[in-house]
Amino acid sequence: MNILNQVGDFYINSGCTRRSTCQNNQLIEASYQCSVHATCATRSGVRKCYCNTNYQGDGVTCTSLPKDCYELYDSGTLSDGVYTIYPDGWPRGIQVYCEMESNGGGWTVFQRRSSASEDFYRDWRDYKDGFGDKNHDHWLGNKYIYSLTNQKTYQLRIDLRDSGSSSKYAVYSTFRINNQADKYRLSVGSHSGNTGYDSLSGSNNKPFSTKDRDNDGWSSYDCAERHRGAWWFYYSYYCTYYYSASQCRSYCPSHSYYCILFPDGSDNCAYCALSHLNGDYDGSTRGTHMFWYSYSLNSYGCNLQYTDMKIRPV
Repeated sequence: MNILNQVGDFYINSGCTRRSTCQNNQLIEASYQCSVHATCATRSGVRKCYCNTNYQGDGVTCTSLPKDCYELYDSGTLSDGVYTIYPDGWPRGIQVYCEMESNGGGWTVFQRRSSASEDFYRDWRDYKDGFGDKNHDHWLGNKYIYSLTNQKTYQLRIDLRDSGSSSKYAVYSTFRINNQADKYRLSVGSHSGNTGYDSLSGSNNKPFSTKDRDNDGWSSYDCAERHRGAWWFYYSYYCTYYYSASQCRSYCPSHSYYCILFPDGSDNCAYCALSHLNGDYDGSTRGTHMFWYSYSLNSYGCNLQYTDMKIRPV
């Protein structure tokens, strides 16, 4: 027999269909029913309805936990800031920066660069787990980006501000990365926007590389080390594959304003991608800048002053 000793005590029957409480020295019984998103169970000695994974509430009423910033936005959260979301596989939640006040709202930010305060020349583990301040410069972490982008179909938006304080953007119709076993391989859809050049699609279907994990497919170079960052690098351009050594001796120094190039001795130059948003902030002009190659951007997309990368469901 269950004894209710004081006001506030309750007893739920074995089927979670009746609730008994003590009020004014009287036993009050009432019907009780679990939400369709709850389970009748005994936990820590207390039998009641408990909301299932990815839901919150008292068990009778359970509301879904937000999987991304768009679900927060859709539920009425309309201010920019850091919030907790619950992507598939992360029942305790993760913190992300949500852009709610511009570009239609509901964007989950996974990268931001606005100063040289955060070092982005980091190893595989750091890029896997994430680093930086969510309110400022940061990389969310590939393990979280993987979980996020594989729970729904997402689009990608990249916002850029160049050294002439001109703001541009690129949108990709779909965006996801694969798991760590597949080296966080990138998948992007069609491109739109006003950057003037699609500088990311060359990285499509390419694995992620860091300074200690050379996955670029180029045996002669470690692109992450050459470009001082981490990205979906690939074999792209090697001057003497296209021109004579004498032409390259002239070409490479004269094109030093192309920050995508890194020198290879005195008569050659190369690059590993047409974009790299995790390079040095205010780095050298030869291959270590964060860059987005485009004739529409100041200095051909070198010397970027701001970047962010964010996703929203399609």
